[in-house]
Amino acid sequence: MPKKVLILGNYRPSYILARALYHKGYQVICGLDGYDRGTEVSKYVHAVWDHPPLSSGADVFQVSLDALCDKDEAIELIFPVDESFVRAFAESRLKPSGAIKLASMASETITFCLNKPLLLSKAGELDIPIAPFVVTSNQQDLVRQASKLNFPLVIRPMDSTKRLGGKKALTCRTVDDLKEQQEVLKDKSLLTQEHVSGNRDNIYFSAHHGELQSYLHAKIERTDQPDGSGLALEGVTVEPCPILKSYVVKLLRGIGYHGIGCVQFLVDERADRRYLLELNPRLAGNHALAEHAGLTLSEDILDLAHGRLDKRPLSVGRAGIRYSWLAGELESLRLAWRAGDFGALQFLRAVGKAIRAYLQADFDVSINWDDCKPGLYSLCDSL
Repeated sequence: MPKKVLILGNYRPSYILARALYHKGYQVICGLDGYDRGTEVSKYVHAVWDHPPLSSGADVFQVSLDALCDKDEAIELIFPVDESFVRAFAESRLKPSGAIKLASMASETITFCLNKPLLLSKAGELDIPIAPFVVTSNQQDLVRQASKLNFPLVIRPMDSTKRLGGKKALTCRTVDDLKEQQEVLKDKSLLTQEHVSGNRDNIYFSAHHGELQSYLHAKIERTDQPDGSGLALEGVTVEPCPILKSYVVKLLRGIGYHGIGCVQFLVDERADRRYLLELNPRLAGNHALAEHAGLTLSEDILDLAHGRLDKRPLSVGRAGIRYSWLAGELESLRLAWRAGDFGALQFLRAVGKAIRAYLQADFDVSINWDDCKPGLYSLCDSL
């Protein structure tokens, strides 16, 4: 009987993961629900599972999942990719059926890292710089607590799968700005931090009980939001920064991290300041970049699921890889056009800039010409 693995969350990293699992001898089943489309048409996917969306309720999804696993006894592994599925399993709202293994970090690690106040407080204890923050539960509480901080402020949902007016974060420069966002911010659990200038740097890693064993430093040069929040559109991998690496080592040792993930920092190189933003305990959106640079994160999390993630010497991903995300950029331009943010000439210039960035890049995180259909699906959706 062939070995089978079920990928949950049709998301940008999923087709890269499908390729790695295929080469490990698995038949890959891909769930349809997720942030993106495309993995279902990958040449490395054996079958597609059309299931109720997780948003319909964890109980409804669990019934469908149990039925699939009862029907197909060859499924030995479930791999949650999208954060909504990662959270659901970590919080025990979803459970693998029978003896099926889960390819994910330990539940306590996931819940700790996704609880931003806990993570930031721990970082502060470890002398890792963080921007001052408060946690609030409603608009009135937010206005009151904001007086403890210095404007401008950056406001994020406590649950990073949620959005504020369609954005991952909102920047408010004055109290009046804060009050104008009343409807968007109403009755939500929020993390509010003092705004610090700089660009985002991503550190992709694998760790063995707190000790680094894979490391890649990527600088994000442009995102799909003017304020620098949002999703990365363009960047480059670089040699490890000794300061950031020391922070990552402290953080992973401090929480005994075992598995793979991505740490994000905000870096102001002019002022020589660096602040921890978050630690994502899952495959990152630009997982394709980490694999392209030589990290074996897909294999590491597979080994973790089977209890054989062994300690090994540190390996560092290749520097100097310029990357782009053409589909993401076209999608952001499409939404901006529909919102009336562009005139026709300005829009055409922006499209030209996106295409030029793609042509100048060494690598696009959603287009792999060895398995081109997923990337073409993303482009068609954007267009």
